[in-house]
Amino acid sequence: MTPELYKTVRQALLRASAFESDQSLRAVFADPRLQPWKNNVPQAGSPAARVSAVMAYLHDRRNTQQQSALALLLVVLAEQESGDLVGPFATLAWKLDPSLDDLIRRLILDAGSPSGPAIGSDMLSPYWRRDTAEPGANNPPAADPYTTFDLHISPGGHVVATSIQGNASADIATDVPAGVAFAVEQVEQRATNAAVLRQLGAALYNWLFPPPIHVHFHATEAVARQEGLKLRVRMRVEPPAIAALPLEFLYWRERGHFLAVDPRTSVSRYLQVGLPPGRVRRRDGPLHMLAIISDPTDLPRVDPDEWEAILAGTLAGPLEAEQLTLHTVKKATRREITGALLRRKPDIVQFIGHGVYKDGVATVALVDQFSGASWLLDDERFVGLFAGHDDNLGLVSLATCESATSDDPQGFAGLAPRLQQRGLPAVLAMQYRVKMGTARVVMEEFYAAVAARKPIDFAIQQARNAVALDFGLDNREFATPVLYLRAEDGHIF
Repeated sequence: MTPELYKTVRQALLRASAFESDQSLRAVFADPRLQPWKNNVPQAGSPAARVSAVMAYLHDRRNTQQQSALALLLVVLAEQESGDLVGPFATLAWKLDPSLDDLIRRLILDAGSPSGPAIGSDMLSPYWRRDTAEPGANNPPAADPYTTFDLHISPGGHVVATSIQGNASADIATDVPAGVAFAVEQVEQRATNAAVLRQLGAALYNWLFPPPIHVHFHATEAVARQEGLKLRVRMRVEPPAIAALPLEFLYWRERGHFLAVDPRTSVSRYLQVGLPPGRVRRRDGPLHMLAIISDPTDLPRVDPDEWEAILAGTLAGPLEAEQLTLHTVKKATRREITGALLRRKPDIVQFIGHGVYKDGVATVALVDQFSGASWLLDDERFVGLFAGHDDNLGLVSLATCESATSDDPQGFAGLAPRLQQRGLPAVLAMQYRVKMGTARVVMEEFYAAVAARKPIDFAIQQARNAVALDFGLDNREFATPVLYLRAEDGHIF
């Protein structure tokens, strides 16, 4: 879809009475032709926000006959709305999906319009009069609508980008360039400055966003900004060598910013597997967090009392607002964790401790209940720890502080995607050890947004941006949090 067509469709939809309320919009999707999408109709606080959200949701979706969902919506609206909208809606449906030509011709004939769809924009211009909000209207606050830019890199290096602008593709080498590898080593050794990180980010961007992908991304971003939409960047990266890189340093030189700290953009690693039924839980009442602080005797100290105080301080806002509850396990044995799970099933598990990476296997270090030393659990056993208690579990967060000098950076970053593949809707992992100050800022900003039921990718973007503002862009702290996500719209609660 070109920017001009996108704008025309949006302005036409703003004329439809169906977008006046969430209820009237859901009624439209009761039409059998829109049945595949009726269970996920976006909700928003104003007609303009509903139009933007629905267009972002339907733009790349098709039914089993490969008919465009957005074109079918226009056909249904043409049948349901007043007569003067039939022509514009039919014309736009035809532009979006010419395969619907016979259906559209019958629609126009039934409405007493000319025998074929008029394609010129002069026919549509009378219907572009409505502003995004009525002057003086008491409209409720609009939601933050997103449009999505999906980036998929196949094992062989074939890159496909998908957005409201359609598709683009290119091929890249999957071997890590020597300059990128060297810069990553500098990041791991904390031997960087602002220039080094910008160079690394630009090198990653130029490699993974070759010209066709860059042009497509640029066009998508331009439409998003024009329409007041935030941009959701979802990366599905299959080559292991590329997936292991700190992609959160991606730097767009033309715009002069790191994608991961731009407040108008969210960046996540995406697993294109739908959430199991019931895993998106929307209900009133607080979210329940279980914090597990693991301090085995054979690894550097992670002080449970200190971390309990940090959690209580950083979560004070949502705790006082009764948006969140907190239970802390300070002796991370199987018995203590199981007892906490029996008392209350968590929505969120916050693990603080050690990730261990050995012989290609990433594990979490809990505490052996007899010796007090490390009890290492791989992804299967760690997820199994919550079996029978994970009805509501939507998020697991894995963190360790800088003092944990025995940790390998791959410990948590390697474990997170495997936890996600085992069914967790979202996993947040720190790909480097973080400073205590950074940990405080990340948890405070992230959980305040999560507790307010913001999309999870929006929440981590806010946290990264806050870290960048507090500690600067000349160090690795802002790019340390990595979000692995399965929910298309970022909502897991």
